[in-house]
Amino acid sequence: MELTNATMADAEFLFAIRNDPVTRAMSRGEAPIDWQAHVQWLARMIDDSNCALYVARAPAPVGSGRIDKRDGGAELSWTIAPAQRGKRLGTELLAQLIQRAPAGALVAHIKSDNAPSLALAARHQFAKRAAADGLETWVRIKPAA
Repeated sequence: MELTNATMADAEFLFAIRNDPVTRAMSRGEAPIDWQAHVQWLARMIDDSNCALYVARAPAPVGSGRIDKRDGGAELSWTIAPAQRGKRLGTELLAQLIQRAPAGALVAHIKSDNAPSLALAARHQFAKRAAADGLETWVRIKPAA
């Protein structure tokens, strides 16, 4: 699997996985995303120096991952395309996000009923730190190199 920086050419792929019903159900905002809002969001993410948005390719696009830099670390998020789920691609995607993330506290906010992502976070040495309103906060400390 290779992570490439997302570009506007990835808009259709990212739109499809962002609007997948399972992805929407596991996202903090569950409402469907319209095309214009998606394109504006993608342009902002690409231009944001504190955000790294990636498309996972194996060799075709299979998912996406994001690193949002925060003081003292970063927030990570990821999703695998519907047709690719259950193939353990999330394991490699998260490993590569961790590798690219800055040192410090790496945080993932995961819905309590998202068993695959909870298991993935635990497998990558994240520890559950908090839970409220169906959302769990998982943290892993990445040492400086």
